[in-house]
Amino acid sequence: MHVDFTITFHPAQHNRDVRYDNLICDIEDGTQLYLTLTGACIPATPTKEVLNFVCSVRSKETRSLTLHNKTGTLWTLVPVIEGEYFSGAEQLVVEPGQHRQYEVTYQPLTMTTENRKHNGSIFFPLPDGTGLLYNMTGFSDQPRPIGTLPIDIPAKTQHTETLRVHNWLRVPQRFIVIREILKPDRPDPATNLKGFDYIDVPGLSEREYTSLRGV
Repeated sequence: MHVDFTITFHPAQHNRDVRYDNLICDIEDGTQLYLTLTGACIPATPTKEVLNFVCSVRSKETRSLTLHNKTGTLWTLVPVIEGEYFSGAEQLVVEPGQHRQYEVTYQPLTMTTENRKHNGSIFFPLPDGTGLLYNMTGFSDQPRPIGTLPIDIPAKTQHTETLRVHNWLRVPQRFIVIREILKPDRPDPATNLKGFDYIDVPGLSEREYTSLRGV
């Protein structure tokens, strides 16, 4: 008499020598059999498709991947996403013979440069032991203006404006303040903007910045 049973190997990280020695198999008659399991986990080969994201820093862009289930088995996939500024749903269900869209969001908190971009990847482990690996690249440009403050000031007066400065990072930041009069091209010398040249804001906090305008 013989009995067939299935052992699933599902490694969580790359390792060419995964081993389990002396796995105990209990038999109904009280005897025991010992089994040694070995396996190897090698890096997956990425698909040719690369997801490229472009947006302003502290904004976000979402792109979709299409996954086709050509088997007769229901897929319940748990994607593994690497990359600080990339995110997506924790689970995706694809019915047999169907296809589903999976959305990936890129939300950068720092700007990139020509030689330094944000890289990431997303891996979908499949039930048959294979998987789908996609590389992702993100480019973040200068931030967009938060808003416009229309202010009417009587001539030959001073006006104080208070702005709230938010630090979106978990670490303290020092913000450099740039004051510039855009219009008219040749402003009156008596018109000026004054204030501190920087402001320090603790992580995940807000501070008020006061600017003085003279007309």
